[in-house]
Amino acid sequence: MEPESGGYFVDAVDGRRVSLLLGPFATHAEALVMVDPARTLACELDPWAHFYSFGTCRVVTSKTGILNHKLVGETENLQKVAENAITDL
Repeated sequence: MEPESGGYFVDAVDGRRVSLLLGPFATHAEALVMVDPARTLACELDPWAHFYSFGTCRVVTSKTGILNHKLVGETENLQKVAENAITDL
């Protein structure tokens, strides 16, 4: 079975609260390589983030990640950042 494309996010879970941090990404691999950068940024912004669980999820939504604007510059595309991270592995 082929994985579904699109709608992959890096998420943070704190009890019952779930936040979509980065995304959407076209592939699960792109979301996976962005978990560590998202965790690092979240912990810089919120000291309590050290206690959150970080991972990936697939969601059908029109929303974007709440940290997208913090991780990429105005002219840089989040998809390109993820693709470059995969290439650098």
